[in-house]
Amino acid sequence: HSSERLVLEQAVTSFWLRLEILSDLDCEPILEFADKVSPDSELFWIALHQLKTDPQLVEIFRRSSQQLIEADGVVKDIEAYWAMEFEDFFRS
Repeated sequence: HSSERLVLEQAVTSFWLRLEILSDLDCEPILEFADKVSPDSELFWIALHQLKTDPQLVEIFRRSSQQLIEADGVVKDIEAYWAMEFEDFFRS
């Protein structure tokens, strides 16, 4: 959904700023790479474990994932399930 793409761009921008990357941000190559890689669940959970070490990154992820889930105006059961899984993971 087009509104989901905007949320992803905002998330990349937030992570970019938080990580204080000194070069100019161009979201398109980052999102194109993510589309190509299509991380499997193992790679995704590894990334979440790394992200969990920084409370500010966790907050960006929480906010961005919620916005992504709501972006198309429909919250599917699987999206609600994963939102709860993420919360459980970050609380543990």
